[in-house]
Amino acid sequence: SSRRRHTRLVSDWSSDVCSSDLLMYFVEKKPNQKRLDFENGLFLGGSDNFGHWLLNCVSRLNYLEFLDKNIPIIIHDYMPQRFIDCLSYFIDKNPIIKIPKQTLCIFENLYVGTTSWFLDNNSKAWWNSDSVVFLNKRFTNNKVKKENKKIFLSRKTSKWRKLVNEDIIYSQLKELNFEYVDIENLSLDEQINLAFNSDIIISPLGASCLTYLFADKGTKCITLSPSMSSAMFLADLYCGPINLLHKYIYGNITIKDDIDINSDYRIDQNINWDQFFNQVVVN
Repeated sequence: SSRRRHTRLVSDWSSDVCSSDLLMYFVEKKPNQKRLDFENGLFLGGSDNFGHWLLNCVSRLNYLEFLDKNIPIIIHDYMPQRFIDCLSYFIDKNPIIKIPKQTLCIFENLYVGTTSWFLDNNSKAWWNSDSVVFLNKRFTNNKVKKENKKIFLSRKTSKWRKLVNEDIIYSQLKELNFEYVDIENLSLDEQINLAFNSDIIISPLGASCLTYLFADKGTKCITLSPSMSSAMFLADLYCGPINLLHKYIYGNITIKDDIDINSDYRIDQNINWDQFFNQVVVN
């Protein structure tokens, strides 16, 4: 047949869609469905979780070295602007195309890169460390460390996985000159500068752990977490390739029933923090 084949992307993002959840259909246009035609595009996708956005979506920009450097970047239209703003660290002249829901998008060439990690059927994690190096290098390019801060990232406003004795833990750290930080209230530039100029970062398990990607090599990163096994325990995987020193501190979950990774937890209040930090020397 002389008929040209197109890649058709049907956008129907009624819920959060991350990583490899790209829906492609070779179907005819539905009644009342909007149609958009494009020549080329690099698909990033989207997420309303900043951690997923960075690792599953933005890291795909690493593939630009194999493509036209000015190729349009394809994202979901529900993306928060503050998430979109971080693309300025990676692209310059690339148009950004936001795909609305209920839209049939036809591309001559649509490129979809694999994500930086996935779990196989045996729950074994496969990881592309190059993507983490790529993110860290772009976020910290040409920066010079000017301070030696110690910061504690709060999770108090979260709806789940709360550190129930956060106030007590921080009161101990405050005596060691730690700063209390609501990371979600800072702009991306402020987050990057804060992390890069820190010697120690303590973060409860969650999207704030991705602040580690903004840190300088040798920074000590401490993750507070419920004491249970989970595929979310990825910090070692992305701290190692960028030469950060990482340790977990596990806390006891505060409920007995329906325990999962989002359960609230309590960290030991008798930790000798000075001694602990001195032990964080090997990743």
